Amino acid sequence: MSRGYHAYQKGLAVSVLKVVLVLVAIWIAIGIVGFVIKGLFWLFVIACVLFGFTLAGSRISRSPTRR
Repeated sequence: MSRGYHAYQKGLAVSVLKVVLVLVAIWIAIGIVGFVIKGLFWLFVIACVLFGFTLAGSRISRSPTRR
C-alpha cells in the first residue's frame, strides 16, 4: 500500500471524528434546550395554577355575603 493511502485513511478518520464530535455537541445542545423548555413549561403551569387560586381568593373575598 502506498503512503498516500495511509495519509488518506488518517485524514478520513479525523474527518469522521470531527463529524461525530459535532453531532454529539448538537445532541447535548438540543438536550439542554429541551430541558429548559420543559422546565419553563412546568413553571408556566405552576404560575397558571397560582393565578387561578389568587383569582378565586379575590372573588371569594369580594362576595357580597362576606361583608
